[in-house]
Amino acid sequence: KNSSWIYTQTFSEYRCVTAPLGKTYIPCASYSEMLEWSKGFWRNFLAKYPESDWMHKKMLRLSKKVQDFKKIKRLPSKAVAQKLEEAQTKVWAGQCNCAYWHGIFGGLYLPVLRGAIYQNLIAAETLLYEISDELDKNKLPARIDKKDFNADGKEELIIETPKQNLYFSLEEGGMLKEWDFKGLFLHISNVLSRRPESYHEQLKNSLEDKDDLEETVQSIHNLTQSKEAGLQNSIFYDWYNRGNFIDHFLHPDTDLDSFQKCHYGEQGNFVGSPYHCKMNRTSVLLSKTGMVWVDASKKEIRLSKEIEFLTFPKKGKKELKDSESASLIVTYSIRALENIASLWFAPEHCFSFSVPDPTTDISQKGVTSWERIDAHLGWKLTLSFSCPTDLWIFPLETVSNSEGGFEKTFQGTIVVPNWKFSLMEKETLQREMTYLVEKI
Repeated sequence: KNSSWIYTQTFSEYRCVTAPLGKTYIPCASYSEMLEWSKGFWRNFLAKYPESDWMHKKMLRLSKKVQDFKKIKRLPSKAVAQKLEEAQTKVWAGQCNCAYWHGIFGGLYLPVLRGAIYQNLIAAETLLYEISDELDKNKLPARIDKKDFNADGKEELIIETPKQNLYFSLEEGGMLKEWDFKGLFLHISNVLSRRPESYHEQLKNSLEDKDDLEETVQSIHNLTQSKEAGLQNSIFYDWYNRGNFIDHFLHPDTDLDSFQKCHYGEQGNFVGSPYHCKMNRTSVLLSKTGMVWVDASKKEIRLSKEIEFLTFPKKGKKELKDSESASLIVTYSIRALENIASLWFAPEHCFSFSVPDPTTDISQKGVTSWERIDAHLGWKLTLSFSCPTDLWIFPLETVSNSEGGFEKTFQGTIVVPNWKFSLMEKETLQREMTYLVEKI
């Protein structure tokens, strides 16, 4: 009814007929709570949460790949062009902001949100891999890229195969930081490390004299309410980022409880330190010469882990199809450069199962294999060991704030095979582990 006096214009139309009044610079801004959470600048979330930054840089890498392919004037076929358009759509879907940050709502802390981002990005990555195969006359069994992927000034190693993507952080102990199973577009190590949050002190103070807090306030941004009693007793912090093949040497007094709480003694200097990388067509060798404290003295050892990524698993006598499985074979070698009376080696793994399993989240002794089925996400993991192995298995849980109050969130399962042994000078210990991921 107001059409007689209201005239609509697009921004570009208005600019064409209206002169500017002057110059201004618009700052980064949002509603007041967001500015508080981000400390004034949204990208501070990327600095605070490496998992968010990692997703963001993966998205940028794939977005650039899409744009590079779009610059090709003639693609080989309409099918390839269609794949490229689909990859673009998947990248856009992977840009949904919710999983990249955290304030009062779950956001980054919610595995289901991060999982949705990765599902779209891995789907895009798979399509782009297939397009590369169409364009590349010399098809390689694996595409290997060694570069500063996440713009932190340190090189990462990215290995893409028809079945899986492997992202190694060479400067963080040579750990496998991202492990993508293409059969389900699933990042199987998509967990969040436990970090301090300002509201943790609020929780501790509010629940100091009572198990549960029923107090509510008008604004959800200031909500102080707990979804379960005793949450303050579940707040622990990790001093390293979680991933796979994190090489711990444990203090003799360490037990499952102290390790789970990250209140243990680390005797080596391998966690989070640079590893040397040597590649071939089917495997990567990561190694470091470092020190381990034994009693009151430092002992020198050389640790290497060879990871074979082009393996062909079989189930019984039937070879599994490419889309049904992926596998790795990892061989650890620990060589003593002097006599060492006692060592306790424990390579850590993390797997983002959808729910914890109290029947297997325990300490086990002398096992030669371990498996877990995730019926909800549709995958199965089987670990096999070359000799009887002690295992620690426990849930990784974070405590965070949400619109409903403080809550504990299951992030994934930590699996830690561990061995105690002694070595003479120039003696080498070897342990082989096989990892089979299957679609069910």
